[in-house]
Amino acid sequence: MSVHHDAVSADLVEGPLGPLRPRQLLLLAGAVVGCAVLFAATVGHGYLVNGLQHVPLDQVGSGAYDPKDLPAPPSLASQALGYLAIVTAPLAGFVALLVSGADVVQSVHDHRSPRQTAPAAAVVALSAVMLVGCVVLSPLATWWLD
Repeated sequence: MSVHHDAVSADLVEGPLGPLRPRQLLLLAGAVVGCAVLFAATVGHGYLVNGLQHVPLDQVGSGAYDPKDLPAPPSLASQALGYLAIVTAPLAGFVALLVSGADVVQSVHDHRSPRQTAPAAAVVALSAVMLVGCVVLSPLATWWLD
């Protein structure tokens, strides 16, 4: 009976799901880009409309400028979408990075051609850029949450 269990566990280690299909990679990339667009359309737009680009970013994140005194308060719908963007942007980037990164590692292990590995590597790069953007723009999220 242990031989059967060893064979099953060996199948799990070798990646029973196979490489990600182009449709799956497009879905991951679309989620990352969609979350970035949602962030830009809500939080970034509110930041620019209220003229906060003239304020040092560290002072914006510290709450030195109170959003209540700004000329264009966001509507309830845009505020809810902004909160959604703040939550989903890093989450989508992290999930896409993990899934596509695992596919790239599996591609190297399976000795796939660079042409087969390139789409997953592109999603890894896109996700990494998204996560770096989340870190850099976190003061904007802090301003939005005020």
